[in-house]
Amino acid sequence: MKTQDMVRELLEVTERFNKTASPQIDRDRISHATNIIHLASKIFADSSQQWLNQPHKMLEDRVPLDIIDRDEGLQQTEDLLEKMAEIVDRAIEVFNNESVAKNWLRTPNPYLGDLIPLSMLESAEGIEHVMDMLGRIDYGVYS
Repeated sequence: MKTQDMVRELLEVTERFNKTASPQIDRDRISHATNIIHLASKIFADSSQQWLNQPHKMLEDRVPLDIIDRDEGLQQTEDLLEKMAEIVDRAIEVFNNESVAKNWLRTPNPYLGDLIPLSMLESAEGIEHVMDMLGRIDYGVYS
């Protein structure tokens, strides 16, 4: 499906929802849910649905799609994805190329103990290590 078709479909769904939704609370929830889908797609591309359907340490081993019906779960999921998106944006900035950055994020890295940077974004420490590594690359410090 082409991007413009997906956007049209999302707009149609949003318009139908806005006609039937109760005031601002439901509209805010759909806005958060749309942001979650956008961020997951940006970070994980084709595997975003898989990410949304599996437990994550940063969500206390809960599954995002199981917890987003509760306000705190919706917010926790969105917060986690925003932190991950910051890493993706930083990688794109460091490598000055989106495809190179995403490849780096999906490739085992010897400086990170042969772990895949994207897989390390499941903990605060992992996020910190990946961000530190990107800073080192940006400044040419590899030791």
